[in-house]
Amino acid sequence: MTSWTERFCAVRPVQAMVLGDVMLDRYAFGDAQRLSPEAPVPVVLLQHTEDRPGGAANVALNLTALGARTILLGAVGDDAAGRRLHQLLTHHAALEPRLLTHQGPSTVKWRIIARQQQLLRLDVEQPIRLDVQALHDVLAQAMDEAPDVVLFSDYAKGTLAHVGPCLDLVQRSGVMALADSKAGLASYANLTALTPNRQEFATATGQSSCPDDMLSQQAMAMRRSLGLQVLVVTLGAAGMLFADELGVVHLKTHAREVYDVTGAGDTVLAHLAHGMAGGLPPLLAAALANRAASLSVAHLGACSITPSALLESLNDVTTPPAQKIVTLDAACRQSAAARQRGERVVVTNGCFDGLHPGHLASLSWSKALGDRLVVLVNDDTSLRRLKGAQRPLVAQEQRLLALAELPCVDWVATFAQETPEQAIAALAPHVLTKGEEYRNQPIAGARQVTEGAGRVLLLPRLPGWASSNRPAPGPQSA
Repeated sequence: MTSWTERFCAVRPVQAMVLGDVMLDRYAFGDAQRLSPEAPVPVVLLQHTEDRPGGAANVALNLTALGARTILLGAVGDDAAGRRLHQLLTHHAALEPRLLTHQGPSTVKWRIIARQQQLLRLDVEQPIRLDVQALHDVLAQAMDEAPDVVLFSDYAKGTLAHVGPCLDLVQRSGVMALADSKAGLASYANLTALTPNRQEFATATGQSSCPDDMLSQQAMAMRRSLGLQVLVVTLGAAGMLFADELGVVHLKTHAREVYDVTGAGDTVLAHLAHGMAGGLPPLLAAALANRAASLSVAHLGACSITPSALLESLNDVTTPPAQKIVTLDAACRQSAAARQRGERVVVTNGCFDGLHPGHLASLSWSKALGDRLVVLVNDDTSLRRLKGAQRPLVAQEQRLLALAELPCVDWVATFAQETPEQAIAALAPHVLTKGEEYRNQPIAGARQVTEGAGRVLLLPRLPGWASSNRPAPGPQSA
């Protein structure tokens, strides 16, 4: 059975397909203590080497780490590197590589590393030339297996040099499709989402660089001109810019020591696609992808970020639980101070009358959308008015303590009114989250949040977990 931590990253199981430039990443680890007498370069004493799948293959591995069954389409040369890459990929039960053979060498990237520093990269490659019809045919066969999402990982090595017929096939099928392309963005118009980095985005706008104060405006313009549902511009240490029909959100990075940015773009593409295909709102999927990227750069070389690692990153708050339970006035003061520091404040509310994995997922999702999470809780009197005379099942003090014990929660406060509308208006959050069961219902505080340029986000319900219809305890029949 899928664990709730896996469901945290995608509510529904995902069948994915990745099409693009696969490559072999080779790492040569050694020690460097002197310069060469022949030239002013370090002498590296080789200690060991390590092979990892790279490029589109790294995207595929990130998907399998999230629990997705994945088909990988690409091409390798008829050589030792190609056979080694195929060997590495077939070790993963949820990954099925379907690799064509081309006439040139397999793409290999050597990285020479000493003392945790990359000293040199050596690329072995030639432009990949494929029979366009052969690639189209293998894609058509894979599309018959009804993937939920198709990802194009275009490193401009040649696999997708004539991507038009493949794009037409995918778009005619109506399947969700995302792309990360170093070969330009215009070829990938009308997809679900694109994930360029800042330089790729600037190039697509016809500029050598894009000033900070123009990013949001140009992102919205590009999203419209390319016919995208979502545009995500990765900004390195500054996080990412998310643009959809409602506007632009800057998702900041979460401070971690950066060892290596290798594969960070692959991580973003995989996590964004997996979340959206699994039923998460696009903004939430992007927030999780942003978190995952901040974890990936803390590792040396390309790596895969698991749901448990993502959850752990949301649980790094060290505030003692007793200090999290505050009055509403104190929560408002703390939130105002957080906004002044440039932090994003997220608010959610509910009864939380007996915590279960559904609550834990929604709270973790809420925290992923910002820096500070405020949880507003119905006091016992308001809960009784809402749920009936036999509630609460868990007294107010215990409900507050249980929430305060969760590392993803920053502050917990109660409200006594019939709805939390006044409390939410006073907190003025950047994001208000509620369950998707409120899709066709009025949401308390929504108007005030949107009028303040904030967002209201409906979170999916974790399958199998809900407390709204749980009966009150009572005598059990024999």
